[in-house]
Amino acid sequence: MTEILPPELEHLIFSLAFKSDPDNNLHLQCVAKRVHQWLVPLIYEVVINHSDRDWPPSGFPPAKLPLLGQYVRHIFLQPTQDILISDIGTYLTFCRNLTNLALLNPSPLRDPGSNTPLPITELLGNLPYLTELTTHINIFPSPLSESVSQVLSRITHLDAVNGLYSWEDCKPLLLFPALTHLSVVYSTGYDLLYSILQNIPGLWVLLLWQGADDSTMVECDLKGFQDERVVYVECNFIGGWEMSARGMVGPWRFGEQVVARRRREGMTAGRKLKNNDSGSSQVL
Repeated sequence: MTEILPPELEHLIFSLAFKSDPDNNLHLQCVAKRVHQWLVPLIYEVVINHSDRDWPPSGFPPAKLPLLGQYVRHIFLQPTQDILISDIGTYLTFCRNLTNLALLNPSPLRDPGSNTPLPITELLGNLPYLTELTTHINIFPSPLSESVSQVLSRITHLDAVNGLYSWEDCKPLLLFPALTHLSVVYSTGYDLLYSILQNIPGLWVLLLWQGADDSTMVECDLKGFQDERVVYVECNFIGGWEMSARGMVGPWRFGEQVVARRRREGMTAGRKLKNNDSGSSQVL
């Protein structure tokens, strides 16, 4: 007599199997109609449109948004030939359950046809659950609408991808009063780092990010900069973002681990964190 698993247990098994390796387990959705229905929310939980990485592999054109946008929690948008600048507003309109948004495009965002500015930042007011943001911080106009101000007041994790060379460049950071985690490019000078720490006292982790070819994260010596909250990390940009989005040990969690260790053991450097296939990590 064939044993039949309870649907709840079967659902759990397929969900865990898919999450363990989405790239190689996408085929599980073809096992049965019920499995496909279970996995669709997981497949579209993370959406990436980047020149180096597309997820889901079949793409996520705007035509799918009315049906599938509700499942998206983390989205990385880089305008390309597949996703136009003018499409970004459509994504932000339908993906209202976003908690994590990466938007890579220099400001101002303009309609390619009319060359008029696009009110992209105003659409952030439609994202009530957003807490993590990766973008050029100079895209925000002044003054901000009340709805956008409310969204920015809930952002705790901010990855500022544009270069910061003076305090004037940093002033948009003050639009984010709840910031606990901030990532800036490695070229940011020490004087600016001190100014950021002084003006944003609630920071737990300040990452100095340097690009790398793979997703091995390396803590490096800052040669004289002794604040325990500042962590210099080398990591592949899109790979690190996806690891964090999928609940693995990405740059944010790595930075938390480094800061926690420093508080226990004092300032040391040169340790590496290597992510294995299961998403766990090991300090080398």
